[in-house]
Amino acid sequence: VGLAPADTEKGDNICVLFGCSVPVILRRREQKSPSYKLIGECFVDGFMDGKAMESGAK
Repeated sequence: VGLAPADTEKGDNICVLFGCSVPVILRRREQKSPSYKLIGECFVDGFMDGKAMESGAK
């Protein structure tokens, strides 16, 4: 169960970035070198307040 920005699309990634207090949605850009666009913050039950890092989620 979770909440994400309205423009989130199928195939976007939920990521817990080092130093961020909340998970974020990233979208891979179609370029020669790998890069991502930040879509926004999200809420994912069980991933908040560092719980994803504690559980070792990938």
